[in-house]
Amino acid sequence: MSEVSIEVAASTLPEIIDRLTTDGQPVVVTRAGKPVATITRAATAMAPIDLEGRQQFLRTLDELRTKVKPMTEDEIVAMVREGRPQR
Repeated sequence: MSEVSIEVAASTLPEIIDRLTTDGQPVVVTRAGKPVATITRAATAMAPIDLEGRQQFLRTLDELRTKVKPMTEDEIVAMVREGRPQR
């Protein structure tokens, strides 16, 4: 990943875009030496959503919800305290 100052990025944007299309490497834009933005290819910035994976995750989450009894606030506090040393 390369870095360019904001001034260089502004004056060479077409060249930066050309490099992105050939090597696909993001470019970090800096101001006063600190990163302020990243220029990436649209294809990598907009990754497709895995709908089947998402649906499987939601099915698993629903299944877990039926198997796990919800805890009360008191039960959660007790569990946390059991894990901590006594003062």
